[in-house]
Amino acid sequence: MFSTCIHCHSPLGRNELIEHFPVGRRLAFDAAKGRLWVICLKCKRWNLTPLEERWEAIEECERQYSSSRLRASTDNIALARLADGSDVVRIGAPKAPEMAAWRYMRDFRRRWLTNGIPLAFVAGGGAQSIQYAASGSTNFAMLLAPFAVIVAGATFRHARTRGWAALPTGEVVSMKGLLRRGPRIEPRGNSWGIRLGASSDAPAFGGDQAVPTLRAVMAARNLAGAPSRAVNDAVQHLQDAGHPERFITRLARATERTGIQDYPPAISMALEMALHEDSERRALEGELELLRDEWQLAEEVAHISDNMFLPDSVVDAHQRLLRRAGT
Repeated sequence: MFSTCIHCHSPLGRNELIEHFPVGRRLAFDAAKGRLWVICLKCKRWNLTPLEERWEAIEECERQYSSSRLRASTDNIALARLADGSDVVRIGAPKAPEMAAWRYMRDFRRRWLTNGIPLAFVAGGGAQSIQYAASGSTNFAMLLAPFAVIVAGATFRHARTRGWAALPTGEVVSMKGLLRRGPRIEPRGNSWGIRLGASSDAPAFGGDQAVPTLRAVMAARNLAGAPSRAVNDAVQHLQDAGHPERFITRLARATERTGIQDYPPAISMALEMALHEDSERRALEGELELLRDEWQLAEEVAHISDNMFLPDSVVDAHQRLLRRAGT
């Protein structure tokens, strides 16, 4: 059983009430379609479970939801707080915009508040804030403004470099390094692929290998998030295409010579949404091995990134403690 977020590689936590699926502090389920997700509390993204026993877990989620008194709901989606402090999200029959708002709106807004606004402050607002403070009547404001710029810049730089991705070649790279390569998507027959650079000899991947690679690229590209209006525009782009795979393929044909870095925010976010939707479509059509491989890769990347900057002596001591605890 996997315990790490596919997207940000953070621990998903555990619950005490869903016996058949104890992973996760926030679960979402759709009983009609047989879907069960774990929502990462750190990045807010949804991890579709590849486990065959999810039907029993869905039934337990339904029972726990029905017995809970703390609920908040719309017509088709409801959230309940369980006795152990974990949450379940019950999915009914929402329309595409409503489902997209639940799945993506909080994530992109969180990125906007924690990364996008500091970046905008550093790019232009910081200097204006300093000038404003200098012309004000208080020396405290004048002294505070430069420190605010430094803190905001450090926040964004840390966020940009803290993520890691594993390429199909086995190479583990930072999100920042992946984006610096100048990736772009390109058409491949009736489908699409990704090339990690503008030159013809840059590494390129297609098929099942392209999906997790491009998803890592888009997580870095969309790190700054966006306000709600831009997210709504992204949802509209997906609705106009009618199908996530069709959206990605059309975009690859229209932007073959355009780097992903140059995409407008709404198009960039729509592409990230389409990748998640397409991955789940493949899994639900029977390609569970692909999803299971992604969970295993997330566990490996989390282990690598956790130990990447530790001295060998610390890693060896940790392994000895683990072995001693197991005896």
